[in-house]
This record gives sequence, structure tokens and C-alpha cells, in this order.
Amino acid sequence: MSEFLRRHWFLVAYALVVALALGFPQAIARGGSLHLELWTPWCIAAIFFVSGLALSPAVLREAAVDWRAHLLVQGICFAGGAALGWLLVRLAAPLGLPADLGAGLLLVACLPTTIAGCVVITALAGGNRAIAAIGAVVGNALGLLVTPLLAHALLAIEAELSLPAVIGKLALITLLPLLLGQALRQLAPAACEARRHCFSVVNGVLLLSILGSVFADLALAGRSAGLLAALPLCLALFSLLFALGWSLPALLAMPRRDRIAIAITASQKTVTLGVPLAHALGADGPAVLLPLALYHAVQIVGGSLLAGRLHSTAEGA
Repeated sequence: MSEFLRRHWFLVAYALVVALALGFPQAIARGGSLHLELWTPWCIAAIFFVSGLALSPAVLREAAVDWRAHLLVQGICFAGGAALGWLLVRLAAPLGLPADLGAGLLLVACLPTTIAGCVVITALAGGNRAIAAIGAVVGNALGLLVTPLLAHALLAIEAELSLPAVIGKLALITLLPLLLGQALRQLAPAACEARRHCFSVVNGVLLLSILGSVFADLALAGRSAGLLAALPLCLALFSLLFALGWSLPALLAMPRRDRIAIAITASQKTVTLGVPLAHALGADGPAVLLPLALYHAVQIVGGSLLAGRLHSTAEGA
């Protein structure tokens, strides 16, 4: 039991947070008594600040110029996601898939990677978190332009977004804290390197605080219809994206740590940016957003289980 908790503590804590969010949504949801939504930007910034402390500048510089890794991450996440989402919806439509659930899955498929979750899970799996961190920043900046274009092509909807304002906000809560963490690391590099595992735990706790309010919002909105129809599609999309992210780098003989980061980052889809983008796209109905919530649960549970497995096989190698 202790070994299971050591490897899968994040998954256990995630289940507890979801249970609390579903049991006490009035306190945890946006506008609730705890006002957790006010802390969300700070938690995201803190995750990137801690990542800046944990990452070696040499590793970060090497990851920043690794164009193959970033091309794979963004290509699989956007192009691969859109193509696979379209294919899954086309295959499921004759079986009675409701149109709004299909639209929700297509919206998920068009989204960029997670802002912070991919960094946390990559670290738990023993992957190259520098690739994940840079991929998250680049992916979410690209997503502000690419996601509306893909959604317009697949769903025939228009989007009105203030790109400079949203990109500036994104840089403020991701890139700036990452650079500040890197600057502070220079004062005590040995101490920061010795505490990398602690930094991973701190980032996991910060991510859990974000996820609690998300699920509480969904619980209050009563977004449960269509669960059985959407869940298999979300599982299929996640599995296929992870498989692409794991196998394509192998064909290029990329290191195992890089393969882990690419597979995890490319298969993640952001809730933090997904819900506002859905609203901006005019596609924020309960059934449309249900696949987003389900995919989020799938990527956390699946990613955590895979992270434990990948980490344990690396230790045994």
C-alpha cells in the first residue's frame, strides 16, 4: 500500500479533490464561500515559478531549441487531435451520438495542451519537464489563434478574441514566473537541484487546487447527461494521442525522457483555457462542455497511472 501511495499519490489526492468538489460544490465553485477562482491565476503562476526553480538553465535552453520535440508536440496536439476527433465523431454519429456531444468532442480535439498539468505529470513520470514547460507556453499561445481556426473549420462557428490581451495575460502567468524561478535558481543551484522531488509535490498540490473549482462548477451546472456516450470517445482520443506522442519520437530515436514529455504534453487538453475559449466560441452549452470535463478526468487518471508506470520502469532499467 505504501508503495502504491508513493507512486500514485497524485491520483489518490485527485480522487479526494473531485469527491470534495462534487460533495460541496457551493463552497468550492466560482463565487463560492472559499473563492478559489481568485487563486487560480496565482496557482498557475506558482507552478511555473516552481518549475523555473527545478529546471537546470542548460536543460531549459536545450529544450527551447529542440525544434523536433516542439513540432511533434504541437503537431500531434493540434493537427493530430483535430483529425482524430473528426474521425471519432464521424464513426460514432451513425451509432446515435448526439450532435452537441460530437461538437464538444471536436472542441476538445482542437484545444492546446494543459497550461500546468502536462508539466506536473511529466515530472511525476521522470520525463523532460523542460520540453513540457516550453510546450505548454508555446501551445497555449498558439491555441489562441489555432483553436478558433480549427473550431471554425470543424464546427462552422466564429470566434471573437482579443489576441494581444489574452496572450499578454498568458505570458504574465506562465513565462514571467518561469523566468523569475530561473533567476532565483542561480542564487542556490545545488539546493534547488536537491529539492526537485519536493518541487514536483508542490506543483501537484497547486494543480489540485485548480482542479477542485473546475469540477465544482461542473457539478453545479448539472452536466451529467450523455456520460456513457462521451466517455468512450474521450478515452479513445486520449489513448490515440498518447500513442502517437510515444511512437513518433521513437522513430526519430529521441531519448526516453523526451518521448515521455512529448507523449504526455501532446495528449493533454487544457480546461483552464478550454472553458473560456468555449464561451468565446459560443459553444458553452452543458452537453458541449461535458466532453471537456470527461477528457480532463481521463487525462488526469490515465496520465497519473502512466506516469507511475513510466517512472517505475525507468527506475528498474
